[in-house]
Amino acid sequence: MLGGDLLAQARALIDQRKGARALTLLAAPYQRREERQADARLELVTLYARALAGEKGVDAAVAELRRNLDSFSEPASRKQLCTTAGELYEAAERFDDAIRAYGGQL
Repeated sequence: MLGGDLLAQARALIDQRKGARALTLLAAPYQRREERQADARLELVTLYARALAGEKGVDAAVAELRRNLDSFSEPASRKQLCTTAGELYEAAERFDDAIRAYGGQL
């Protein structure tokens, strides 16, 4: 299982707007994300997307969420990816895109 300390550290870096450091920290586990249980994989994907948004922009982050969507079969997990996209769009003041994402269109 993915270490809680690593996730907490990545979250803290993202909160401090240190996305590049968070991406570096998450890179290796992210490359092996398919080995994870769905809940750990979901958390990893959403954290990675948040870090990516800070470094490469919302479009890159949402594209990464979209790429991962089909790896989740549970509706709640898929909804969480869409919600994350909506939050990222909102933060970028792209409200029409946010509404679509919150509605399940990734």
